[in-house]
Amino acid sequence: MTHLPADPSDVADLTRATFHLAFSANQLHHAYECVTVYAGTERCGLLVMPRHLAWEMAARLVDPPARIADITPEIIRHVRYVLDEDYALDVDEQPTEHLRRVIRLMANATEDELRVMGRAYPAYAMAVAIATGAPTGLEALRLLYLTVSSAAAG
Repeated sequence: MTHLPADPSDVADLTRATFHLAFSANQLHHAYECVTVYAGTERCGLLVMPRHLAWEMAARLVDPPARIADITPEIIRHVRYVLDEDYALDVDEQPTEHLRRVIRLMANATEDELRVMGRAYPAYAMAVAIATGAPTGLEALRLLYLTVSSAAAG
């Protein structure tokens, strides 16, 4: 697996990492990865890491977290529909059954599980994290909805 920066003109992100499997002399895999790190085109390091840490590092390079700007009013409505019982009673538009299941899974997930699910649904994962992250999370999500929907309308 190779990570290349999204925009090569961004000098601050000119680091690329190439990941190779490390095999023992008898070709048995010992749960380690050999990670070659490049800065631009120059090789600047070689790391041997436990497999799970190497792949987590690769995931963090390849799957950057969502930004607040990625959360749309529709996503907030979907999350509130599933997690806020009072809101769900007053809404005609419902998320699909699939999205309801995804949101419920995210709401009950550990932090690591939520990060993994966030690779497929980054904005939903962030909205669920806001809603479940504090006792006033649903109120924070409601206020975010007001802000995002007024920005989209204006």
